[in-house]
Amino acid sequence: MQVNVGGGAYAHNMALQLAHENNFDALLIQEPWILKDLTAKRSIPHPKFALFSPLDEWHTRPRVLTYISSSQGLRSYQSAINTSPDLLPVVISTGRGRKIAVWNVYIAPAGSIRAGEGLKMLIESTGTPEFVGGDFNSRHPIWDSHVTYTSQGGADLQEWATEKELILLNPTEMSTNKGGGTLDLAFSSLAGAKCEIPSDLHTISDHETMVTTLTGEYNAIENSERRLRYDSNNEVLFTTLLRCHSDPPDLSTVDDIEREAENIVKVI
Repeated sequence: MQVNVGGGAYAHNMALQLAHENNFDALLIQEPWILKDLTAKRSIPHPKFALFSPLDEWHTRPRVLTYISSSQGLRSYQSAINTSPDLLPVVISTGRGRKIAVWNVYIAPAGSIRAGEGLKMLIESTGTPEFVGGDFNSRHPIWDSHVTYTSQGGADLQEWATEKELILLNPTEMSTNKGGGTLDLAFSSLAGAKCEIPSDLHTISDHETMVTTLTGEYNAIENSERRLRYDSNNEVLFTTLLRCHSDPPDLSTVDDIEREAENIVKVI
């Protein structure tokens, strides 16, 4: 789920509650509510989500925050920090030994503080995400069927997405902003990914809420053939697997015993 809450505390809280009630794995917030005293490094937490910020020290306001569910059996970590207040890359690992890189982006429009910085940092980034979502403030007929021109930011963004083999997921006939236009975008390289704009998940923000479903095979974290790890909470399963691993060997010599000991260590 992703939404620009326009710096409003109520919209921010509402987005968190909607994400929780609908059991979403991730919530990408653009223009989040931030306490005016930046030294406090305070936004809005939620007991069911881990909160990620693009900045370690808040000398300026983070313009993106990412929440990852802590109740879905997911593990997550930040792959870069302090590169920009407008770009936040997080890697989500599932219990199936798979991972997906999720990037949260905000591109400030012309006339704003640090206008276009988010796009610059995005294009200069060396990584390759499986999903990118955010408020891009860029115009292009590819994602907005109501415009007939392309902004420079839109052209640069589309070129970058093509190079990264990212496919636009947005429904192009629907505006994402009350002022008109498709400003909020979602891209993915995963087959079967889809995005929708459900009206029942709207906050009081002037941006629509977007929900993306990702399916398919994610990048493998490690080889699927892993060493068996003992867990005291799963002792029955552990001993059963050891017992059925092979028939009891014939240990008639010292060499046989040493070889079997080595095999047991390798299995464990």
